[in-house]
Amino acid sequence: GPQGAHPEDSEDPGDPGDPENPDHLRLFDQINEGGEHTALLLDATGLVMAGTYVTQDGRDVAQEVGAELSGVSDEARRAMRHLELGDWSSLTVETDAAVVAMAPMRDDALLLVAASKAMPLGLVHRVLDRCVDRASGWLRKGGG
Repeated sequence: GPQGAHPEDSEDPGDPGDPENPDHLRLFDQINEGGEHTALLLDATGLVMAGTYVTQDGRDVAQEVGAELSGVSDEARRAMRHLELGDWSSLTVETDAAVVAMAPMRDDALLLVAASKAMPLGLVHRVLDRCVDRASGWLRKGGG
């Protein structure tokens, strides 16, 4: 859009697939703007493909979060198979500090949304859905 503005659901944040262009880190910024949440797209090994996870003191801990979550998709798939519930489509974990929602992506990637405990659960799921749509479009265009 004009002067760098993008429609709310734009799937084109620049060329985020270019390693010299850090726009992939801002893939979810328009969705996260003004909210108490953040989003990450992690590859099958837990490496950050897109997004950031900035703490209150300004540190980006996305790589650390990704490392801790490597293998989550495999575990979710295994649990669903064991319980004979079909394929997994999302997983939500509520903790004392935050709500974390996750969804599987292609090639065993994982989409994660971490939100304030105060954020309504329905809104967390809506944000997750919007981030999945944005990440899917980005991946289709060759991102990651």
